[in-house]
Amino acid sequence: MKSHSLYILKDTKMGEWYEKGIIKPVTIDNFIERAITFLEYLSPDIVIQRLTGRAPEERSLFCNWETSWWKIVELLEERMKNQNSYQGKRFHYLNGAVCSM
Repeated sequence: MKSHSLYILKDTKMGEWYEKGIIKPVTIDNFIERAITFLEYLSPDIVIQRLTGRAPEERSLFCNWETSWWKIVELLEERMKNQNSYQGKRFHYLNGAVCSM
């Protein structure tokens, strides 16, 4: 599974909205909290391939809060350890009912 942070490219509709201030990406802290929540509800059997993405620098307007991808993953892992969080922690919140759909 791939789930990564938003990046915004030049010469796209989203790029236009970003430059006009119509859209504003979430903060890095908000992204990390959302990613943790997602991971806690995700089955522990699912392999995560990617949590961040990169865009070609020459086309990028916004990417990873100007932070390296490995630093974002490091921050996420550190926060998960501090919160005693892990993938699948809340997976059985409906006693498996969500899995039988």
